[in-house]
Amino acid sequence: MKLPNKETITILALGDIVGRVGRNAVVRNCRFLKEKYHVDFLIVNGENATHGNGLIYKQYLELINAGCDCITMGNHTYGKKEILTYAKNAKKLVVPANLVNLEPELQQNIAYEQKIGEARIKVINLLGIDNIKLSVKSPFIAFKEIYEKDPEAIYIVDFHAELTAEKNSFGYDIDGRASMMFGTHTHVQTADERIMPEGMAYITDAGMCGIRESMIGFDYKEVKKAMWEGTSYSVALKGKGMINGLLTTIDIHSKKAIAIQRINFDVE
Repeated sequence: MKLPNKETITILALGDIVGRVGRNAVVRNCRFLKEKYHVDFLIVNGENATHGNGLIYKQYLELINAGCDCITMGNHTYGKKEILTYAKNAKKLVVPANLVNLEPELQQNIAYEQKIGEARIKVINLLGIDNIKLSVKSPFIAFKEIYEKDPEAIYIVDFHAELTAEKNSFGYDIDGRASMMFGTHTHVQTADERIMPEGMAYITDAGMCGIRESMIGFDYKEVKKAMWEGTSYSVALKGKGMINGLLTTIDIHSKKAIAIQRINFDVE
């Protein structure tokens, strides 16, 4: 993407896509969002995009063809085993870099780089430790190792973690090295978006792209029943969709965020 004489870049990071309604919301509004907010690069978390658990290749392509520039994952990276067969062809797919014993088929997907004008951005995805129920390396150590090998890039980090305190502490740790961190995984958008002391754009959780009246994207009526009777529940299929995310403008010379805006609106 060649944008001569551009002093800033604008990044839009969307929260977890949950199921068909979430996918449709992003696919139908991707171009609109990029035009409305003058977005240079759009990231979306896709780990719940296929029936709420994982991402198949067909839907990876659907999102990329709609205008998503990068898709990050999370604790449901292996939710659809098909990922092991298509990852080598999915250059814009980023999986958690700190998964222990990461499958060889996914080793090339631990970061995504793109040149935007004079800027070179690098997207990485990391998992938190608390209540994730996967074997993971410390995200603090993992980020340090990645950053020290390439400190000149503009880092955009999707931190997929459960606890707000863990996300907040990680944000303070990478502030000054990363230019943007957006939390994912809990699907509930937080109202703490801000530029941190050393210049990094931050939000504890970007939210989700899915059905507004749902239990983090799942059918709330089924969830209510499950709470009383121990039954199963599924992704919500009907209802008004919503799009959540964080919009950030970054100075390409200082690598610091100079403007942020929380995105939260309903779609038909």
